[in-house]
Amino acid sequence: AGASGGCLVSAACLVVTPGWQCSGGGLSGADSCVGGPGVPQAPTLASASTSSLTFAFLPPNSYGTPLTRFDLKWEAVSGIALGGNGFSGNATVAGTLTQAQVTSLTTGGVYRARVRACSAAGCSVYSGWSATSALSAPAAVAGLTAMVGQITSNPGALVAGLNVTVGNITADAPLPEPVAPTAENEAGVRNETLILEQNIVDNNPDTPET
Repeated sequence: AGASGGCLVSAACLVVTPGWQCSGGGLSGADSCVGGPGVPQAPTLASASTSSLTFAFLPPNSYGTPLTRFDLKWEAVSGIALGGNGFSGNATVAGTLTQAQVTSLTTGGVYRARVRACSAAGCSVYSGWSATSALSAPAAVAGLTAMVGQITSNPGALVAGLNVTVGNITADAPLPEPVAPTAENEAGVRNETLILEQNIVDNNPDTPET
């Protein structure tokens, strides 16, 4: 057979060792035996965030031996200098899983991935590349509206609420302006003071009147 242990009957691969895939003609020299699972299909994008991508894949034919792991190979196709830090990498998950997450990616990068399956008999070759996937943009903050430009509104105010600075935009919620006293409300304050003093005298007979 083409690989030792692959075929128990090497003339035509009639009996194949679990975990091996074999094909052959009538002669042992024409047999082809490969240890390991079949080749998975190219992975697909399951979800994306601002700094991570999760790829999904289907388990291939294991030829009678349980899958032990999946190896995901990923790389950037744009947005990152070729060969630079974070340009490519690998992720490994258990053979019982069907998704792998790639984290700490660069915002603005566009990525792709491919996967291979492994068992005790060996590993398959890598699948084809997935479609390219871009990281999702940060979500907008609900209820926050800002005008674009050089806007500064009362930057020195003591803020009881929201104070947001984005680039050249500063949005403050200043405290209300104090109300200037008037003759009318001053008279009301004096009247309330006299009433309070009278109540104190009525409730405390030993207190001298002012």
